[in-house]
Amino acid sequence: MRPIIPCDAHFLLCYGVPLFAVILVGMSKGGFGGAAGSLATPLLSLVFPAKFVIGFMLPILIFADWFTLYHYRWEWDWRNLRLLVPGALVGVVIGVVFIQYISDVQLKRLIGIFVLVFTVVHFINSGRGKHEHYTPRWWHGFGAGGAAGFVSAIAHSAGVIIAMFLLPQNLTKRVFVATMALFFAIANLLKVFPYLSVGLLSWTNLKQSLLFMPVVPLGIYLGLWLNKKISQKVFIQIVYVLVFITAIQLILGKNIVLLFLGR
Repeated sequence: MRPIIPCDAHFLLCYGVPLFAVILVGMSKGGFGGAAGSLATPLLSLVFPAKFVIGFMLPILIFADWFTLYHYRWEWDWRNLRLLVPGALVGVVIGVVFIQYISDVQLKRLIGIFVLVFTVVHFINSGRGKHEHYTPRWWHGFGAGGAAGFVSAIAHSAGVIIAMFLLPQNLTKRVFVATMALFFAIANLLKVFPYLSVGLLSWTNLKQSLLFMPVVPLGIYLGLWLNKKISQKVFIQIVYVLVFITAIQLILGKNIVLLFLGR
């Protein structure tokens, strides 16, 4: 059977990897604050062309955003969003322009480097315990939003940047998750027109994304269920270890999964 998306790997990987990645996105939106979703893009980039992955993931992320927004509706922090969103718009535009001038191999390595850096930052911050409270200025928000917009445009993996911006403010858990959710819902919508204009998003991408969208609610409900059954801290640490390994593979250009299959 011919793969529905450009894939030179084993048949099971051509379907299994995107299925697993979409479930991870749903789990991330449903109960784990974005950590699991950080694995989706680098994981898919191990098997598929990086520029295809970016366009393929965007409709799925937008679809998943609305489930999260419904669950956390009206609990977000408007002040932080006003600080972050203008920078995000600039960052998305710069990121999309940047993508056009690098090869697929370079983009995969760049995704790996960004994900690796933010994973290391996560582990450093998680070892520091509670942050001291601070009130961000407008240029803090513009800078964080711009950086998140740029990384999100090229890798859909900017959750760590916004988390680093919000955590020191000691927001309640629900306000933190709600603000993250609305920011990325807006950021993902900001990517649509730029992606269309440079060919990263097309009707072909959308049809392929639609095939996997029914799995998103499954991932969301699985995330809600797991959130009640296991420690969120333990789950997130496991996911970040997997993200770290995946980032190393992207940087080195070697796929451990495919090596095990003898390819």
